[in-house]
Amino acid sequence: MPRTLLISLLLIALLPGCPARQKCVLPEPAAAVKPAKPAPPAQESLLNHVPHAATLALVIRENGLRMVTSLYAEDAAMKAELSTFMKRVLGVDFTTLKGVVVWATGLGDKAAAGIFIRLKDATTPKGAAKGEYKGVKLVGFSGDVLGAALPGGVMIGSEAGVKLAIDLAQGAATAMGKESALAGAAAMGDYPGVDLLLLGSVLALDGADAQARAMATQFGIAAGSFSWDHELKLKAMLVGDPDKLAQLKKMITAVLGVQVAKLKATKDTAKQGEEAMKGVSSIMGYHLLNRVISEAEPKLEENRLVAGYSFPSMDSTQLFTGYVGILAAVAIPAFIKYIRKSKTVEATEALDRLKLGAKVYYQADHYSKRGKLQPKRFPPSEAKWWPPVPCCKQPDKKCSAVGGSAWDQSPWRALHFKMDSPHYYQYRFISAGKGKGATFIAEALGDLDCDGEYSNFKIKGHIDSAGSVVTVGPIIENEIE
Repeated sequence: MPRTLLISLLLIALLPGCPARQKCVLPEPAAAVKPAKPAPPAQESLLNHVPHAATLALVIRENGLRMVTSLYAEDAAMKAELSTFMKRVLGVDFTTLKGVVVWATGLGDKAAAGIFIRLKDATTPKGAAKGEYKGVKLVGFSGDVLGAALPGGVMIGSEAGVKLAIDLAQGAATAMGKESALAGAAAMGDYPGVDLLLLGSVLALDGADAQARAMATQFGIAAGSFSWDHELKLKAMLVGDPDKLAQLKKMITAVLGVQVAKLKATKDTAKQGEEAMKGVSSIMGYHLLNRVISEAEPKLEENRLVAGYSFPSMDSTQLFTGYVGILAAVAIPAFIKYIRKSKTVEATEALDRLKLGAKVYYQADHYSKRGKLQPKRFPPSEAKWWPPVPCCKQPDKKCSAVGGSAWDQSPWRALHFKMDSPHYYQYRFISAGKGKGATFIAEALGDLDCDGEYSNFKIKGHIDSAGSVVTVGPIIENEIE
């Protein structure tokens, strides 16, 4: 049977019949109608829960938590059981979750920090009673983490963080505004469509990371932000000195150009080979990277360097909200980890002081009681940890600020070292040898969550062939246990 006849018969069989003596005409295909983009879902800003003093903030709004909340939103029995259980065990019903705000006033040990969990129904979480602050009950959790119920949610954080949040709720402190360190960066994300917003100011690095602070100053960066909206659009922005940001833009463009060139060389080599997987991945990787770089190339807009990228459209935003949901689920454990890590600043700063004291002592001349010049050496050893009582066994699980005569003994006096405020670590200084054979080890020992598992920070010193003091470290074991 000729192919054209077969096709004709199939068309006759499949097409609907036509009225007699009328010509059958195939219907015109309907024009594709592009669906209109849905308006950004209305949701609470939550930036009013970030205090003016904050230099870091992460805001996850209600739509960004949909993957978590949708697990029980359509299952009344599950939600009821979860609600009852959480109220009994935690004192708070987290099934009414409406958003999460994480903020900190810096990265140092003394910074205030906390997590505000926006809830439809907020009650005081269960924990050890820690008194009151301005009429609000405080409860204690792991380490120095406190909790309190505030209007519209629950606050969990450091003591200073929880108290600042209470001040903010009662009008004794102000929320982030036009004059705050995060204001310029926040402007990018303060609209309803943004589901996740991360803000940071260079002020957060003061006293915490001198190298990063110097780098930010070099490129004129004052603040930065990152957002992810309901249409899966990523946007990053740096705010600062326009001239220096222009130089940073050139550097970023050059670095990306080098990476593209390397990937092209890899692709061209793979194309000449016989390995299918390597060839396919190299070709796709090169073209995909080119596409991303083309869209995400940073652009200078006055005093802002902005870059963005839109993920390909998907059937659902569930993939995105899944990632955000996971982020929300681990926020509290991660925050507690952050609190503990921030305390390690004490150990590194103290060891730097001990290192400096050891160098100064070695380089100075020392004489016997009879006036005889002594060989070069480091201060005498103290094999015992000081203070002698572990911090976890002292009031408030901190080593008290014993001050004065307690540190006025060897080797601390010779090292010009003492702790004037309550602290988390015990210290030890061990030395040996003389002249070019002199060595020392300075150590910090701590148990930040008082579970019997210790972290150890150590700096070692010796003398090189030129007679100079050389140090190694800090050498860190089990940093946050």
